[in-house]
Amino acid sequence: MSLPENLYIVEGNRLEIFKHSIINAINPDNYYLEATIINGEPKGYFYDRVYIYDAQIGDADMTIQFTIKNDKLEIIDTQKSIIHVVEKASNPLANKTVLLIGDSFTQTDVYPNELSRRLKETGGLPIADELENLTFIGTNNFDGLPREGWSGKSWSHFLSNKSPFYNPKTKQIDFENYCKVNGYKGIDYVVILLGTNDFSNNTIISSLFNKLISYNPNIKGIVTGVITPTPFGGAGSEGIHTNQTYFKGVVNSLAYNRKLETLVKNNYKATFVFADILPSLDTQNNMQFAKVPSSFRNQTTLVKQGTNNVHPAKAGYLQIADIIYNAFVTFLQ
Repeated sequence: MSLPENLYIVEGNRLEIFKHSIINAINPDNYYLEATIINGEPKGYFYDRVYIYDAQIGDADMTIQFTIKNDKLEIIDTQKSIIHVVEKASNPLANKTVLLIGDSFTQTDVYPNELSRRLKETGGLPIADELENLTFIGTNNFDGLPREGWSGKSWSHFLSNKSPFYNPKTKQIDFENYCKVNGYKGIDYVVILLGTNDFSNNTIISSLFNKLISYNPNIKGIVTGVITPTPFGGAGSEGIHTNQTYFKGVVNSLAYNRKLETLVKNNYKATFVFADILPSLDTQNNMQFAKVPSSFRNQTTLVKQGTNNVHPAKAGYLQIADIIYNAFVTFLQ
């Protein structure tokens, strides 16, 4: 299994942990999964495919433990996570800026716009927080919300001479110059969602972290992992796509998430919160699919087939926004 040490859920919101998103196997349904609250008052419900917890005002933190067993009910693995119940957001006393850094997941407008809506607007579902003193910044204004989301890019791109943070005069990554040139008062919060295009090493990742901290020692940020592909295919390219190549993607993604979590925990926990976007993403149902004939000779029976096994559908992007929101609110207490 692959679980983060910490999960975050804001009062009045729902936490979901999906079986298929935490088990490191070609077919998670071949295994029996148990969920138990081992510390704190037991809350929530486990329905085999998903654990659901609706956090209420006044709920305390609790520790959930998952145990995976084979068909002989022999224990294969046991892991646990602390579920942190976060109080609802408070409006910052002064205006704070938010910088979103990422690849196509951030360039696509769904997650950024939903995160902004949940923090700043009114009404909706889930109900928005109506915060007034948050300003999103960035030079990519595609579909309205400023951000630094650039399709196909990785950690190294944002450290190169093609980076939006690059100062051509000093030939350095220069966040102070970035803010000055674009008229931003500074960077208070940052959310980084990178890794899909390249599982960068810790040296490269740390370099971006260090430059942000050097610019603003008081900066706070969310760092996410990556998601896994789905077993339904749809990589967007010609060639054979089997469960074995799917499983390779799962193994690599889960390993990257734990590596990134460990880096943040050991070296940057005073600045960054690691928010794993995978356990609460329903990769079975919220990726991009189409209904296609089951075979050439059976055009009436339709089956699910992936059309893009890298990027989520809209519902998946909304789940990512929820996960980041729940962790981000820890800064707004």
